Amino acid sequence: MGNKQRYLARALGIDTMLDVDFHQLDLQRGDLFVLTTDGVHEWLTSQELVDILRPCLGHFQVGSLDPLCRVVAERARTNGSTDNLSVQLVKIANPGEPVAGDLLASVSKLPFPPPLAPGLKIDGWTVQRELHASSRSEVYLVADTHGRRAALKAPSANFQDDPAYIERFILEEWVGSRINSNHVVRVLRPSEGRTFLYYLTEYVAGPTLGQLLRERTRLSVVDAQNIITQVISGLRAFHRRDVLHQDIKPDNIVYSDDGIRIIDFGSCHSAGIGEIRSRLSREAKLGTRHYSAPEYLLDAPVSAASDQFSLGVLLYELLTGRHPFGDGYGKCLTEADFARLGYTPAYQLNPLVPVWLDGAIQRALSVDPARRYPALSEFAQDIQKPNPAYDGRRVGSAGTDVLLPWKLAVILLLVINLLTLLLLT
Repeated sequence: MGNKQRYLARALGIDTMLDVDFHQLDLQRGDLFVLTTDGVHEWLTSQELVDILRPCLGHFQVGSLDPLCRVVAERARTNGSTDNLSVQLVKIANPGEPVAGDLLASVSKLPFPPPLAPGLKIDGWTVQRELHASSRSEVYLVADTHGRRAALKAPSANFQDDPAYIERFILEEWVGSRINSNHVVRVLRPSEGRTFLYYLTEYVAGPTLGQLLRERTRLSVVDAQNIITQVISGLRAFHRRDVLHQDIKPDNIVYSDDGIRIIDFGSCHSAGIGEIRSRLSREAKLGTRHYSAPEYLLDAPVSAASDQFSLGVLLYELLTGRHPFGDGYGKCLTEADFARLGYTPAYQLNPLVPVWLDGAIQRALSVDPARRYPALSEFAQDIQKPNPAYDGRRVGSAGTDVLLPWKLAVILLLVINLLTLLLLT
């Protein structure tokens, strides 16, 4: 898009793999969906379409939709269309009830597990060792009688009398079970039923990115690019289900022989959860402050762009071992605080980072969500291939050439070489 021309990037048969985007939303009784070919919608204004369909917004019989389809197609033909004219109208009669409530009803009465230790058995699973423990939960490596290994996440006994915590823990499993991606850990169904409150996920052997950073300080540009590309693929699976992860950070991403896996659903927010009837107050802020987008910390509306900000912080940290805004980011409380933040270009801390890659990171880290990438697929493209908008000719925020130090260094080396040549001759 650097030359301001549109081009076909994805279509059936254009590549060996088909990556389909779709959007999920909550349906309401009476919602009307209109599906048309470009021979129709490119020859009708939005207002014309609204005027034609206005009669079917009230109560009507299903059979009355067919004449409206013919009216829409005929209007497009009258306006000059000679292309294929296809129109479909779908009206929702009964959207049904949210299914997450079923899970809440089935397991909310289960007791918390007893303290677990290696060798103990729970519902056919033998505990092998503890993988992680915090004040909110414990995760154990377990194996069944067939040798299949899994990660068992149990709630912390500190919250046995906290209904809101129990509800969120149960919903973690429901959210995770709806995500299908090779880059997201899978939720497993217990084969023998459950007598305690916990849930299982596949076990992914390998260090987290947090462990890798503590060992190496920073990763190579190629490794960082490949890792973030896989994380983006996993995140898009969340977003297609209208789920925000809200806690993308090094410790929640496992680096395995089979590729990158996003783990932990504890901070996820599903758009459908708000529609489920509940008298319990849910926690608004979870996640990790240093990786959370400004709008999340300011109690402003969050979106998929908020996860994109966390991705930008993660990529910057993989390349430099530092936070893009320094320690001051964690102290920001107001919009004015965020406006005063100073971004340090990644190539100043790591000379191997290309200027165009830093430009893509800067856009993903925009304080204003509207200035970030409209889609994660665009961010993925810009971190893999140079975008002309972020080439070496751009200038920094202070109006100076960002490559000036390198240009001066080249000139200085040229002068030294000339002087050496003169002395030798």
